Amino acid sequence: MEDKLDELGFYQGCLEDLGGTQFSKANIKPGYTVKVQRFGTAVVVSAGPKNITAKLSTGSVLKFAYAEILQIVSDAVKETPQHPFNIGDTFNCHRWNPENSSYENATYTIIKSSASTVTMQHGSEKPFIRKPHQLPWANANEWAIKVTDGFDGIWRKRSA
Repeated sequence: MEDKLDELGFYQGCLEDLGGTQFSKANIKPGYTVKVQRFGTAVVVSAGPKNITAKLSTGSVLKFAYAEILQIVSDAVKETPQHPFNIGDTFNCHRWNPENSSYENATYTIIKSSASTVTMQHGSEKPFIRKPHQLPWANANEWAIKVTDGFDGIWRKRSA
């Protein structure tokens, strides 16, 4: 055990001698502007345990390993705007009916809305919760909710 700890200490010392900053989920947050190898500056959309998802100035959204981050350009985190889905909003889509082996038209209504989730219901069926998310490749004011797995089951809405 001591040999492995000594080996780990040796390698950590080598990394420190090389210089630079080690980036991780602890020091990279969504909203930061970072400089990435080969692509220049990008805005971090999400930070995971092994990599980040960032939006480039061209509008493309790509994943990068933390090792590809050269520096943090700006650590000013923009507040996430409120989603535009309100109580009483309705959405029509098709959903699969296994009894008829066909799609049927369904209307979903938002019956409850919080800062991070919405509760939806179809007729008198059991309500279910969905989490709206911003579309990173679109304008910052466009949001979506995945209602069903059908071909038209994603509800998009722009915030004002």
